[in-house]
Amino acid sequence: MPIKKERIGSYLTSHKITGTWCDAQARTLAYREIIDPVTQRMVINGQPQQPFLEVRNFALSPNGKHWAYVARDQVGEVVVVDGGLSRTWFEWISQSPLLWSSDSAQVAYTAKVAKGKYVVVAGEATFGPFSDEQPDAGGAWPAIRFHPKTDEIAYVAIQGECQQVEVSGKPYGPPLRTAMDLAFSDDGSRLVYRGCEREDSWFAVIDGKPAAPYIFVADLKLSTDGRRYIYRAENSRGEFVVFNNQEGEVFKSVSFPRVASHADAWTYRIREPGGGFRVAYNHEKGPLFQGVTAPAISPNGKHVAYEASLDHSNYFLVLDGKRQKEIYQGILDQSINFSSDSQNLTFIARSFGNKGPSTVILNGASSPQWSAIWTLPTFLNSTASVEYIVSVKNDFYWIEQSCSAL
Repeated sequence: MPIKKERIGSYLTSHKITGTWCDAQARTLAYREIIDPVTQRMVINGQPQQPFLEVRNFALSPNGKHWAYVARDQVGEVVVVDGGLSRTWFEWISQSPLLWSSDSAQVAYTAKVAKGKYVVVAGEATFGPFSDEQPDAGGAWPAIRFHPKTDEIAYVAIQGECQQVEVSGKPYGPPLRTAMDLAFSDDGSRLVYRGCEREDSWFAVIDGKPAAPYIFVADLKLSTDGRRYIYRAENSRGEFVVFNNQEGEVFKSVSFPRVASHADAWTYRIREPGGGFRVAYNHEKGPLFQGVTAPAISPNGKHVAYEASLDHSNYFLVLDGKRQKEIYQGILDQSINFSSDSQNLTFIARSFGNKGPSTVILNGASSPQWSAIWTLPTFLNSTASVEYIVSVKNDFYWIEQSCSAL
């Protein structure tokens, strides 16, 4: 298997390191250096940055040419962009990740000043004040989304018990008790999110209009072209998926709904009442296993892959319902990925009986074992090649791995 290897940087310090960020496409290495108990600084591509009391939330722009992070000093908190301080210092800036616009021109986040909490764009408290910061979407991400084709931005305006989705200052959809998980389609034609009017009445909001209410709604996913959406829902009989407003079969539990980027195809995981799991493809149930992780579906909707186990100790890949022969100690969650032309498949696995090193599998062929893999393998265009970052001791390397197509 052809492997290209290029050193991109090293830990150039004797101080403690408490955070590391890597990007394979931009070949960028950044880390947080603890100089002393009250002094921290970012080191980006080997260049030490200005010291502060605290630095955090490093974020690289989509084009890989700009970077930003949050810094705290005696006067408050500020976002540092390409080494320069933003115009405004704030009382605090949200712990949620900084969000870059798709054109890499602006950074957005939630911050607090004396009047309240604002959505900040390009260093200015642009939208607000609100009574609270952006709600966590899915428990991890802020409910701020840039439009992929314009400079508009969607967010949740929170005033007391009311949460209103807005797009650049204009209300979008109905006022709700909770609104979260905002997502634009890649072409910007559709905005979706989920919300509730009361604790037991959740629904998806599609194009500003609430869909049917259920006891609970979660895992809302939108296809790349915006034509298809899927989510899991719960009613008094159990759980099921809803695909483009059509309810599926009811089960004890369903999870991880996924929709194809460019086809009317979807997949999800089913928990069986007697124990074990199956993966469904367009509602057709696959074989029973004791353990199953989140399935991945190819962009053309013709292939589904996931990790499975019969005994919770030996793990293998299942591709299109067929168990593959290789056994692994485990497959990294969310690392299974198809190329944009659906002809290639990659994931990160740990070899059986080896507790430390991991390997990247590309179309069934293994890379050398790496002591640490820092980024998920991503495909280079539609070729049978992936790139990722690994480290060997204190040195970091960009890797390009190639193989013949499936």
